[in-house]
Amino acid sequence: MLKHLLVLTMALGAQGLFAQAPIGVRGVMQETWPTAASGTLQDGWGGTAYLVLDNGECLVGVVWGTDGTTAWHGAVGIGKGGRYILAFNPKPGVGFQDTFTIESTNSAFPMPPGRIGLNGNQGSAKIVAGTGRFQNAEGTFLVTGSWMDVPVGLPNGLLAVCNCDISGTISKVLPAP
Repeated sequence: MLKHLLVLTMALGAQGLFAQAPIGVRGVMQETWPTAASGTLQDGWGGTAYLVLDNGECLVGVVWGTDGTTAWHGAVGIGKGGRYILAFNPKPGVGFQDTFTIESTNSAFPMPPGRIGLNGNQGSAKIVAGTGRFQNAEGTFLVTGSWMDVPVGLPNGLLAVCNCDISGTISKVLPAP
C-alpha cells in the first residue's frame, strides 16, 4: 500500500512540474541558407539560436529548418507549415538533449521580382514537438527579421543570411538540471 501511495505522490508531483504559467521568451536566431547546422548540408535555413527566458535562464543552441509551402501574391510570399528545430545541450554521440520544433502558422516575406538584396519577414509559429526538457512544451512565438540574398558561386547561385528576433511564451518546460 505504501508503495502505491509513493508512486501516486510522485506522479502528482510530476504533473505539478508541468502546471507552470507561461514564461516569456525573447531571443535572436542568426541563420544562413543553405545550411549545415543540422550536421548535413541541406536546402534550408540554419544557424545559432540565443534565447532568454523571463525566469533569467539563457539558452544557446542551434536552429535549422525549412520555410514550408509558399504561395506568391505579386512580390509577397506567404508561407505556411515551415518547421524549425531549436536544439540545446549537445550530447556527444547522441545529438542534442533538449529540442523543440516550431511550425509556422503563417508568415509573409516581401521579395520584389529579380531583387537581390535586403528583404524582411514576419510570421507566427507554435511548438509542435519537443524532446528532453521540452518534451511536453507548449508555446507560441512571433518571428520577425531581415534577410538578404547574396550572389555567390554555390550550386543555386545564392547564399542567404537572416537575423530574426523571436518572442513569445513557452510553458510545461522541465527545470534545468
